[in-house]
Amino acid sequence: MTLKSEDRTNEFVSELAATQKRAQLGKAEAVLWPVSLILAIVVFGLSFWWLELGLLLSVVAAVITIPTIGLCVGLPLGYFLGNRAAKHIREIAENPNNISADTAKALAAPFINRGKMFAERGQYDRAFSEFHKAAIIDPNDTDAFYNRGLVYLIEHQYDSAIADFNEAIRLDPKNADAFNNRGSAHYYSGQRDQAIADFDEAIRLNPNHIDAINNRRSISGGS
Repeated sequence: MTLKSEDRTNEFVSELAATQKRAQLGKAEAVLWPVSLILAIVVFGLSFWWLELGLLLSVVAAVITIPTIGLCVGLPLGYFLGNRAAKHIREIAENPNNISADTAKALAAPFINRGKMFAERGQYDRAFSEFHKAAIIDPNDTDAFYNRGLVYLIEHQYDSAIADFNEAIRLDPKNADAFNNRGSAHYYSGQRDQAIADFDEAIRLNPNHIDAINNRRSISGGS
């Protein structure tokens, strides 16, 4: 079928309009494409920035929250446990026979260790306090009486030192160190014969006890 000239004209106008419309769309796409790309990059970058900001805020929150939780939980818990420990120690002091020997020794050990630490630092008052607590908690602990006796000896309280060394020796008759130090306390309190007897017993128990050997030699005038 052959188109009439009027139909051809209308068809040409329609094609021209469509072409112009496509051109306009092409120009719009040409402008929107880089804009869209830029927006995508910006959004992508912002997402990372917000992610980093979120992580930073999370860290800050953790730094603030964790110690706060620690304080809120730790302080009451520490207070509660401290009170229970103090109460337990008071009960032991009032009724030392109500606990087993192993329990008493385990409870006394930290006090003895702290006392030795204070003694090494020359803090004899604090050392005495720790050894005294240990002796109350465990009246059968040789170390508690022996170390408290040493503090008495250092502080020139010879009668008290002798009393504690007596108890240490009663609990452990083979404690050569206790005999040697009791001998020193006897010597400084003017009891020379008892001092010699103690040094001799320390040497009998431990023939290589250098302090006892030197003390015995010194008290005998080098013989």
